[in-house]
Amino acid sequence: MQTGSVTSDKCDGVRTRLWRAGRLEVENFPLEEISDHLQEEGALVWLDLCQPDHALLRNLASELAFDPHAVEDAISSGEATQSDAPCNSHLRDGIRDPA
Repeated sequence: MQTGSVTSDKCDGVRTRLWRAGRLEVENFPLEEISDHLQEEGALVWLDLCQPDHALLRNLASELAFDPHAVEDAISSGEATQSDAPCNSHLRDGIRDPA
């Protein structure tokens, strides 16, 4: 397995990495390619967010098909955590799935 050292390099918003079979294949690919790589056999996508702003989080949520209302709730400062899911459902990736 390939490993790298932890660095303190300044991250400008997003740093992406694609791993397959324990090897780093691609670094710093565009955020818009994450969902494509996630569909690939054996792919592991790593994403570092460095001081993300609301626009970046909304773009990521769109790329990963997260519910935009859940994302807005999560990034709103001072917003209390809400749970309105019925007891017979599960939350997965911010999307309610019936149990």
